[in-house]
Amino acid sequence: MYGLLHDAEPAYAQFLHERGYVVSATKRFKLFTFSDLQIQQFTVRKDLGGIEVRSPTVVWYVCFQVERAAEHFLMGLFQNQDITIASPRHRADLLIERVESLPDLSGQWPAEEPLRLRTLSPMVVAEKDDTGMDQYLHPSEPLFGRLLIQNLIDKHRSIQLDARAYDPGEFSFALLPEREPRSRLMTIKEGSRAQTQVRGWYDFNFTLSGPREVLDVGLNAGFGRYNAEGCGCVEVVRQKATSVEAAGFSTG
Repeated sequence: MYGLLHDAEPAYAQFLHERGYVVSATKRFKLFTFSDLQIQQFTVRKDLGGIEVRSPTVVWYVCFQVERAAEHFLMGLFQNQDITIASPRHRADLLIERVESLPDLSGQWPAEEPLRLRTLSPMVVAEKDDTGMDQYLHPSEPLFGRLLIQNLIDKHRSIQLDARAYDPGEFSFALLPEREPRSRLMTIKEGSRAQTQVRGWYDFNFTLSGPREVLDVGLNAGFGRYNAEGCGCVEVVRQKATSVEAAGFSTG
């Protein structure tokens, strides 16, 4: 992602990579994320440790916390770009054929109702144990929701330093029982000296309530940790009697 941004807008990419949005000396955020690739047809290649894409097209949701006025700027960054998704062992070269700005379903959601959300990529929430090691939490653990909410409040503060202090008690997280969350162990910064493994949970639905201006930061920038590595991307889901409507978010 940084490579794509750097080719199109070097100054913006440098800002995100080197500084980001700062809350404190030890806490800063990039405030963007992206989904897993949405691939309709593929073959798992266990012999190669990857997948073989058989679909002619794939869908990819990219989310940024920016003003609506910058929407066309962002769309222009991606239009007609060649992108390479690669690891030390695998590579996929793709051409972006079409860029769409998705509707803001959160703005249409009744303010008094919790948002109903679905993961589009693994969500990483962790607490440190007595040795300083991260312990990755399952979405059903009570601490998962509390840490996710505090992280969201911190992200909002990074763009609104003069905003009022939000009380975590104003928010509520609930895991929905429709799907059992699935776990994925991921290697971050593979092949570099900073390589590390983290565990995230995906393929689950949840509800989240609280001040809408704070929730929107999560929709646009991701929930939990490692958002700039493609974790914590979600979509809003509105369930009706006979159908489900869903949309991702690409701008704030």
